[in-house]
Amino acid sequence: MERPLKSYYILILNGLLWAIFLLQSCSPIIHVKPLKTKQMAISASLGGPLIKFSGLVIPVPMTNLGFAYGLTNKTTITSNVGTTSLAFGVGQMDLGFLREIISSENKSKIGISGFAKTHFFLDKWKSQFRWYPELGINVFKEFKEGKNMIYAGASTWFETKFPAETSTSKNVWMPMFHVGFQKRTEKWNFNYELKWIAPQMNNEKIVVDYIGIGSQGTLGIYFGLSRKF
Repeated sequence: MERPLKSYYILILNGLLWAIFLLQSCSPIIHVKPLKTKQMAISASLGGPLIKFSGLVIPVPMTNLGFAYGLTNKTTITSNVGTTSLAFGVGQMDLGFLREIISSENKSKIGISGFAKTHFFLDKWKSQFRWYPELGINVFKEFKEGKNMIYAGASTWFETKFPAETSTSKNVWMPMFHVGFQKRTEKWNFNYELKWIAPQMNNEKIVVDYIGIGSQGTLGIYFGLSRKF
């Protein structure tokens, strides 16, 4: 008998490690290239890990809202709130910054950016607070005078609570890989992204049927948009 969608949320959000690294990683890399100085942007995203549900393969429909501010032309500060997890009693937000390392205006037209974030979680049901730092990098190339962009990169979360509470938590770092396409206008950005999350973790003994590569990690698909001001 197939589980209703709500029961999947409860199972996933109550599974500590997989909730954090498979679901709370559920947003695309909205800002690949820094905003201009003093420019602001609000964003929203939808998507998540792929699961088997009612005989179909679908992404868990997690939602996020975000804000970004261009501190300089090379540095943007960011913040995001997980709105779906909040509805199920798990407050989640992150604070961080994006830094341009190599400008896409160079001769090869390939840019590189790096980002750092700190993710905060508060589970009201278990009265637990956790935080996880994240580091990542993007390589991107723009087309059609900057109106289109392809990008790829990797990031990793780090475990901050020791000793580990579960057998899988002995993984002190959690890598993720992503590739995506961004459609850009003067005011709007549209992101389409594919992620491979936690490739070093086996997904065969998890209560939810995640879709990974073989039996490792999970694949996720995401859509995001942002409005610049």
